[in-house]
Amino acid sequence: GPVPMWVMSASVTASLAMLVPTISTMVNFGGTALGTWHIFQQDISYRFSLLAYFGYIGASLWGSILAIMSLNAVVHFTNMTIAHVHLGFVGFGVPGLIAFVYFYIERSLKLKYSQNLAEWHFWLTVIGIFGYVISMGVNGWLEGSQWVAGNSPQGTMMMRYPYHVARAISGLILLIGQLLFVWNICTTINYSPKNTPQSTIQN
Repeated sequence: GPVPMWVMSASVTASLAMLVPTISTMVNFGGTALGTWHIFQQDISYRFSLLAYFGYIGASLWGSILAIMSLNAVVHFTNMTIAHVHLGFVGFGVPGLIAFVYFYIERSLKLKYSQNLAEWHFWLTVIGIFGYVISMGVNGWLEGSQWVAGNSPQGTMMMRYPYHVARAISGLILLIGQLLFVWNICTTINYSPKNTPQSTIQN
């Protein structure tokens, strides 16, 4: 049968309570990162760690807000859910892993990857994430609003089309960035002079 109202209310309370660790992390990590612009400009692994930080904060705050029942009733079955999930995975999980790989390559293996390819990788990733999440988020809100107004899912298909095109383009940009990342790491490991600390690949 239906879920009792007290269970739903408890879940909303728990989700809103997640704002406490989220804000604590935001203040702690964000305060630590203040005044590190010079590191941001030079260190790709640090950039990706900051990107993961913002992805985590965004996904966490978004998730807590979506727990509000009146809002969730409008957008739960829309593309906004897809936007939220991808912000957590592509905006937090992927950049965090990439930051570790760049850090490991440079600090543990003592190899220097191509800075130019890493720059392209970072900015293509940023553009891809923002384009994907924003297009699907806006699409989801418009979908939900149309459904509440009485329009059918089939009736919103033409309205959704440009947003799906934007999602496809953003996904392609994101994919190109990750292919550059794989190429950069593979060539760094396989073709760098052995036993030479901080060896540099020339583009």
